[in-house]
Amino acid sequence: MKLMEVTDSYWDMLPEEVQMYIVNLKLKQEYLDALKREQWKKVCKEIEQYGELKATWGLGSIRIFKCGICLPRKNCIMSGVWGYYFDDCNAKKKRFLGDTFEQALKRVNHVKSFL
Repeated sequence: MKLMEVTDSYWDMLPEEVQMYIVNLKLKQEYLDALKREQWKKVCKEIEQYGELKATWGLGSIRIFKCGICLPRKNCIMSGVWGYYFDDCNAKKKRFLGDTFEQALKRVNHVKSFL
C-alpha cells in the first residue's frame, strides 16, 4: 500500500469519472439555484404589481383567473385580471382589466372613468 504524498489531495485521488460526476452535479445545482432566483424575482414583481393595481383600482376586489385548459394560448376568454365593484344599486359588477398585471395597470384608470 502506497503512503499518501504531501502534495496529493483527496480530490486527485478520486477516479476521473467520480470527479466529472461531482463537477456535473455542482453545475446542475448552480443552474437550479439561478432558476429559483429568477422565479422568486418574478413572484415578487407580481406581488408588487398586484398591490399597485389594488391601490389604483380602489373600488373593490381584484380577481386573477388562470385557465388551465387554454394556458398555452395568450388570448383566452377565461383568464385575465378582473376588477369587482358595487354599482348604485349595491349590485356586484365586474370589469375586465387586462390579460396581465401590466395591461391591467395601463387600463385601470380608463376603465374607472366609465363607471
